[in-house]
Amino acid sequence: MPTISVIIPTHNRARLLVEAIQSVLDQTYADFEVLVVDDGSTDDTADVVRGLTDPRIRYLYQDHGERSMARNRGMAEARGAYIAFLDDDDLYLPHHLQSSLEFLNAHPEVDLVYGGVQIMNPEGAVQLTSRPWENEPEPTLLNCAMGRCFLHPCSVLFRRQVLDRMDHWFDSTFHLAEDYDFFFRMLIVGRFAWLPAVVATYRLIHTDRSLKLFYDARRAAHRMLDKMFAQPGLPAEVEAARTQIYLQMRFFNACSAFVLHSPTWGQRELLHALLLDPALGEETIRLFLASVEKASRDRWSAPDPHDYVDYVFDHLPRPLAAWERYRQELHDAVSARGNGQLAPTNDHSG
Repeated sequence: MPTISVIIPTHNRARLLVEAIQSVLDQTYADFEVLVVDDGSTDDTADVVRGLTDPRIRYLYQDHGERSMARNRGMAEARGAYIAFLDDDDLYLPHHLQSSLEFLNAHPEVDLVYGGVQIMNPEGAVQLTSRPWENEPEPTLLNCAMGRCFLHPCSVLFRRQVLDRMDHWFDSTFHLAEDYDFFFRMLIVGRFAWLPAVVATYRLIHTDRSLKLFYDARRAAHRMLDKMFAQPGLPAEVEAARTQIYLQMRFFNACSAFVLHSPTWGQRELLHALLLDPALGEETIRLFLASVEKASRDRWSAPDPHDYVDYVFDHLPRPLAAWERYRQELHDAVSARGNGQLAPTNDHSG
């Protein structure tokens, strides 16, 4: 039996799939199987995979049912004691499996380990590298639900036995946010940790920043949180932070809308936040400021993050007009970041 099962769901991406599989075959750790789950492809995916002669590759076909069903099929067929995911457009760096397995062997109390990723644009250039262990808190359910842990499926390795503690795996009714739904529910029954190493490449196939895509993604995220809070056995600290978690989501939604220059949507999200916390206490305001400051550093927001800050404050809904007094404070925080400094009283981004 192989030690690690790598599950690659795929649909009509034969060319990229070959690169993804090769990145697994190039691993420094060799005791693995690759389960390619063909989710109803109509291109030459089957012929391409069957043309690869490595006996560790297993090809599974199913009618088209989206990523969740494909990943579930892969986990059901997996023979390894450890499971890793790789989407057909992403890549492993050569040490991914070895580094991740060594970490789990050295930390038997950890169920899932997550490393950093480098983000590659459609032209093949690495745009940025995420090293979450440097600036993010411990990946607990509370921290992840507060938006402080961004999990990329291509950079995780977890013990197969943790699946036995989950009531279900990927939810096939989710077509967006399905990975967060899965990992959040795994966090209820398991423990995660950072691996201090960059282990994978997350490839941006397209740069679709359409309002509809973000709207659909935000609806899925809201539904995911509703589902999480309906789960039994949530940690008490998560239950206690319910309002903060929903506020964080609303502020993230608003910031995303302002990035897309959709002030109407952004204002609507901020008014939803007002309904959650009519008192608008200092803690809520700080949560909003942290969200704006973080969004200002998004490469999509504006060439100058100060322009983004002004855009947000220029479009605050009327009931929040009093927040104008924080505009200069946020500009100062952005400037401090730009100078490589930290502004302790303003930096609440985690």
